[in-house]
Amino acid sequence: MLLLQKLASSLIRRLEDEVVIENHQDLCIKLLQEISFYIENNANTINNSFIHQINGLINGKFNIIESHEFNNNFKVLVESRINKGVNDFLIENDETNTLIDLSSFDKKSHTSKLVIDEECRKKLKKDIEILLENSSWSSSKAQLEDLQLISKICFFSLNLRILKNDTVESIITKLILILPANQWFSLRNKIYGKSFLLSSLINLCKNNTEHKFYYYLKNVCENLIKRMEIRREKTIMISDDEHDFSICLLEQLRINIALLEAGALFNDLRYLNAVMKSNDRLYNAISKMKFPSIASKKSINNISIALHYNYVINLQEKVYRSLI
Repeated sequence: MLLLQKLASSLIRRLEDEVVIENHQDLCIKLLQEISFYIENNANTINNSFIHQINGLINGKFNIIESHEFNNNFKVLVESRINKGVNDFLIENDETNTLIDLSSFDKKSHTSKLVIDEECRKKLKKDIEILLENSSWSSSKAQLEDLQLISKICFFSLNLRILKNDTVESIITKLILILPANQWFSLRNKIYGKSFLLSSLINLCKNNTEHKFYYYLKNVCENLIKRMEIRREKTIMISDDEHDFSICLLEQLRINIALLEAGALFNDLRYLNAVMKSNDRLYNAISKMKFPSIASKKSINNISIALHYNYVINLQEKVYRSLI
């Protein structure tokens, strides 16, 4: 039995080593084509803003600022989500949440904030304050979900500048006071949402190495890359009753994107190496994704996975080429 396990491990390593950048690039092209076909076949059932953004990301010309109509529709969607109740922000297979999430890929949009109604902004801050009252990373499922939700809202808010940075910093300070840097990834079934918190920390520190979160962030990233290098897990988050494998895959891709940005922040090539190996391990799972011919919530997840994968592979190669 032990011999078989060793042989299997050896085969897995060999298969992973055979994934080359051309494989990733070909898969990116294939996935983007499948998304285009899916959007074209289901245009009547998909939100126009979602279609606009996805098409823009596929052709590389998406920019929130340049489209007044899109910007206004986007504002209405975000305000509606906040007014309806922030709990819906946790839903992954949702067009609005995916729309907001993918907006982080458009770096030009970060130079301008989304002009949200002041009353709506006040409601968002109040909702976060309520969620923070009895929050815990290790207690009940409800308390954990509150923190996952806050992490996601902070990420969305920083990317679209919905709340001021000092407001988000104050919120994140409370989040990390109850989360030691060496405990971020100790429980694999409680990892969901931490990719958003990680990205938010990087966002706040990237132009300021003297930022109060800088060394905390560095410790978190050190623990993360050591885990990824030593355990060589496909995803550091496990499937459970709440999260299926597609969510684990998406969370890992978000973490990989954040690690490439962290590598640039810390000027450390180990981050690029860890991400390249991780992307290779994800290749087979992503290559098996299918897009049904009719609209479905599963397809929203697959679109998000495909676009995150395309983004991280392109970012990985951009970083790699800069070293040559």
